[in-house]
Amino acid sequence: MSPLFLPDMARFISSMEMDNIREEAVARAKLVMMDCVGAIVGGMAWALIAGMLKVRFNTNEILVSLMLTYVAALFIDWLVRGPWRDPQSFG
Repeated sequence: MSPLFLPDMARFISSMEMDNIREEAVARAKLVMMDCVGAIVGGMAWALIAGMLKVRFNTNEILVSLMLTYVAALFIDWLVRGPWRDPQSFG
């Protein structure tokens, strides 16, 4: 092996690792953006419930949105204890 071969090999390996790091960073950035878009769409859908009740039944949207927080909490509780529960867990 020539002495020039080892630094070139190290440079090649580090560039491959940097490419992997860049690809992971891009994938994570895309995932964060998709999470943000999903949160925005979900929030809009949740606010639509209060808006529709205001338009249709002339309800107070503050009270409806406060009551919807309890609905959301119960829904998350049902998901955690129901469909998302790990059957192999001890809980």
